[in-house]
Amino acid sequence: MSLKAIEIKAFQPRQNTYRKADDKGLYLKVRPNGSKLWFLKYRHLGAEKRIGLGMWPDVSLAQARDKRDEIRKAVQQGEDPLHQRKMRQIAAKVDADNTFQSVAEDFITVRLISANMAQPTIDEARWFFAHLAPALGKRPIADIEAAELLAVLKPIEKSGKRETARRIRAFASRVFLHGVATARCESDPAALLRHALAAPEVKHFAAITDVARLGEFLRAIDDYTGGPIVKTAMQLLPHLFVRPGELRKATWDEIDWDNASWTIPAERMKLRRPHVEPLSHQALALLRGLQRHSGAQRVHFPGPAHSPYTSVGKYAESCLPPYGV
Repeated sequence: MSLKAIEIKAFQPRQNTYRKADDKGLYLKVRPNGSKLWFLKYRHLGAEKRIGLGMWPDVSLAQARDKRDEIRKAVQQGEDPLHQRKMRQIAAKVDADNTFQSVAEDFITVRLISANMAQPTIDEARWFFAHLAPALGKRPIADIEAAELLAVLKPIEKSGKRETARRIRAFASRVFLHGVATARCESDPAALLRHALAAPEVKHFAAITDVARLGEFLRAIDDYTGGPIVKTAMQLLPHLFVRPGELRKATWDEIDWDNASWTIPAERMKLRRPHVEPLSHQALALLRGLQRHSGAQRVHFPGPAHSPYTSVGKYAESCLPPYGV
């Protein structure tokens, strides 16, 4: 017996799920929580199958019957609607995994994070992606054309950030190449834009090339009246070919006094390889002097809380032997 709309509205939940049949395999399943779901029972190649048609009242009785008739017609033509639905779901999932965003995230994870690249390198890659995400993030990577990418890069270039536009293009190229390597796209449209952007304006940073002026600079450091820890850091840098961040995080156990060298561990190096820095007599003397101020700490250049000019720092300094002992 066919269902009526007024009957469906009156069906009340029970302790267990129950069904109410309509016609031609269509039925309504009423759950204990009160939800009412449409299903269609059909046979394909001798096997009985069931396919959901939606929830009442989002799908009315009339709409459920229309869907039933469409599915029964497809079955009569030899199709399997349930199998086709599963294939569409799989295709949708594959498409979601093939967006520019998913490939970029996979590139950052596989090529940068898993390769133990420096955190600033990873952060920079994510910053590049943030510029591309609004326009390209949800697009299937295989469908993105060079013109789309250029439309993102040109406003950056016109704002005067030519070097930024160039580096974002290079990052996009690496993502596309990762997509090619993982069979999610067939080409790198970013490569076509290699000469489409204006060349960055070369800016030379100020540098002291005159010996007399260099002497003035070093004497100015010697006359610095701030804290001795900061002063020693400035005095050491001209003797060492290291980045300021590498010097700032130096620890006392990295110094080899007997061989006059400083070994910076791989995790603090940009290329993730340990680096041995030779120490001149002047550098060794500066480090010996620095021991009076931070020798009780793990690092050479502790923060203000451990400065000798705070109560904590004064206590640490009082624990050190007299200088030169």
